[in-house]
Amino acid sequence: MFFKKVHGIQLWKLNLRFKKLGLSRSWMEETKNGVIQLFLDPIETDRYSSPEVQAEINEVINELEGVETFRLCVFKECKILYKEQLTDNALSRWIEVTILEEKQKLIS
Repeated sequence: MFFKKVHGIQLWKLNLRFKKLGLSRSWMEETKNGVIQLFLDPIETDRYSSPEVQAEINEVINELEGVETFRLCVFKECKILYKEQLTDNALSRWIEVTILEEKQKLIS
């Protein structure tokens, strides 16, 4: 998994970013209206990715260890989606983390 890429996204970098974000609690400062954006390297292309490719990217990202660490550290329910926007000569890509609501604390 260390040097694995999925459609040009280096998974080890993304995994590390999620771990750092969760453990440092810096996500609180980076949240804008309950949304955190993690920008990825753009791809030089003139079209969007297919829905199948986007679904595969979403699936792989949500299975990362760093994403699980982030969810555990945040103690809130979050939705993680891959997004993209077509510009002049490139496809801008980012991960959008939406913090939904606080998880119910279990009383033992």
